[in-house]
Amino acid sequence: MRRHTIRLWGKSALIGFVAGLLAALLIYFGMDRISAAGIEILREVFGWPLALAETLSAASQ
Repeated sequence: MRRHTIRLWGKSALIGFVAGLLAALLIYFGMDRISAAGIEILREVFGWPLALAETLSAASQ
């Protein structure tokens, strides 16, 4: 049970790190430079909901 908990925490930390890195990149480059295709790739890779991807792509246009 302890081993499973450690694996779960490691996965959560990795997801948090990647999400933080993406947020930092979005802030650094600005939403206007992120293309709709980039949002689509992120949605496919990370399984983001379609509504969130559409909101972000609408904000970038």
